[in-house]
Amino acid sequence: MRDQLEAAIDANPDLADNYLVLGDWLQERQDPRGELIGLHRDLTDDAKARIAALQRELGPPAPSYGSWAWFYGFVRRYQDLVSEDDRGRLAAVLDDPSLRHLHTLELGLGGRAYDERQWLIELIASRPRPAWRSVRINSYWTGGNDPPAGALELTKLWTALPRVTRVVVAARTIVPGEIRSETLTE
Repeated sequence: MRDQLEAAIDANPDLADNYLVLGDWLQERQDPRGELIGLHRDLTDDAKARIAALQRELGPPAPSYGSWAWFYGFVRRYQDLVSEDDRGRLAAVLDDPSLRHLHTLELGLGGRAYDERQWLIELIASRPRPAWRSVRINSYWTGGNDPPAGALELTKLWTALPRVTRVVVAARTIVPGEIRSETLTE
């Protein structure tokens, strides 16, 4: 039953009713995430305080340099600055149950290897989330514009994230016609 409820969310991650049905089902099983989802029905000051407490309890560690946005019990948008040294931390964040219905992932790539983004593409592709619609990877290079770069292999990303409609990878060349995706619009 849970798989069916979560599949409905993945198919339409903007529809709050799907989350609320899952929340009711989880509350019947004494799962605290069900309470977190249900509290969004009536956003009183008391509910907002309880939501914040449950998000701290159930959520992943806070982003190092970024932010996140929650939507009905799950992290909907996750932004952070990462380097290859953060590979383990980022993998743990992406594996967290609170990111099960992640919609938008925005990462800034820091460190010395500004031009090396393939490890990040492969890490993202190895932890697919069916609700993902947008992925953005930028460089944070103190010298000005992103350094010049060659082609980036995105095949694993398309396979793992079939519903993605928007991908932005700064400073890389994507050759028109080499990417085939029924959902990609931008």
